[in-house]
Amino acid sequence: MKHVLLFHEVPPDYLDRRAEHRSAHLAHAWAAHERGEILLAGALADPPGGAALLFAAKTKAWPRPSPGRILHREWSRRALARA
Repeated sequence: MKHVLLFHEVPPDYLDRRAEHRSAHLAHAWAAHERGEILLAGALADPPGGAALLFAAKTKAWPRPSPGRILHREWSRRALARA
């Protein structure tokens, strides 16, 4: 199984805008976790802004986007090297 790290960059007004999307975003993320797609995820701190998610890539399909994705300005992903 391949593991992928996803990094999100957010706009400067992210903290002001995230509350309106937070409930739907977290419900989506927890459902993906229950399906075994997201292994670990969280917002970046000090300074706040952005997020990192660790996915288990069981297939070549990309996970469904979160309702909070409109707050994401840029993102990048990297596969983890296997030992």
